[in-house]
Amino acid sequence: MASEPLKIRSLSGSLLRYPGGKGRHAKILVSIFKLNKLQPKTFIEPFCGGASISLNLLEADAVETISLNDLDPMIASLWKAVFSTSDSKWLCEQVMTAPLTLEYWDYQKSKTPQTLREQAFQCLYLNRTSFSGLLHKHAGPIGGRKQDRWTIGCRFNREKLAARIEKLSSYADRVNFIENKPWRNFICQSITSSCFLYFDPPYYNKADRLYRYVFDENEHAALYEYLHNFCDIPWVLSYDDSKIIRDMYLSGKQVNGCIIDSTYSTHPIGGNSFIGRELLLTNLKTLPKFDTNYYHSGISIRDFDAKSSKFMNQTNNFIPV
Repeated sequence: MASEPLKIRSLSGSLLRYPGGKGRHAKILVSIFKLNKLQPKTFIEPFCGGASISLNLLEADAVETISLNDLDPMIASLWKAVFSTSDSKWLCEQVMTAPLTLEYWDYQKSKTPQTLREQAFQCLYLNRTSFSGLLHKHAGPIGGRKQDRWTIGCRFNREKLAARIEKLSSYADRVNFIENKPWRNFICQSITSSCFLYFDPPYYNKADRLYRYVFDENEHAALYEYLHNFCDIPWVLSYDDSKIIRDMYLSGKQVNGCIIDSTYSTHPIGGNSFIGRELLLTNLKTLPKFDTNYYHSGISIRDFDAKSSKFMNQTNNFIPV
């Protein structure tokens, strides 16, 4: 039988549309806390991106505080501005008045921001108006240059975005750090006696088509070495399913894990609906194990040793539906 998740009544969206966003995994994390009898005070994300898990846990009072980091200065700037009283108000004003046109998109795409708040708004604007929310230099506007099927503002709901910024800013006193540092430096700064680490590093496959900052082979190996040899703090790690990642982490007996299949409506690098197969890895003993849509209608959880060679042999872990 599935272990009942602690109650998160509803999942609040991130401000960002993010490839591989993990907001729907928040209930799984809360259940992991319960199954392993953990009550972490601080939830730490060294690769926060859209920060949807941190934000959902914070709003549900599943943790007392959060600490966020991202190596992409655009993303770090956005969260710094959101949790600043003066900058968050300015962001709301920009959201309500910015032109939703190709000309303004081109302006933001080529602009060199002079202040943190300008960089924050550039991040938010381009994320909400670019294909699949990609900030990558090659990402184009929603709807393309012709703007025929979709318009550039179809994912830019001014009222909802401004309201979300305003609500999030009210949690500023529960955000310990928002940094733009290499992950090792950030962890050294942020760990406490009662914390939980959640790692969502760049994908192993095709990351250079999704993110502005990616891992090379050495960085993937360095993260494994850190978690395998030096980290005794409770942690969970999510990765795209890859034979190399499986072999790397299965070489250590301390690692537990499962497979998560998530159904998404659109493919982040082009196409229709798809299933994203990911690995959830941890140094904890107990994980939820079942194959139902109990946590979210678009999620299926399987045992880590489930047969999946069909997917592991592919270089793209996105499975068309």
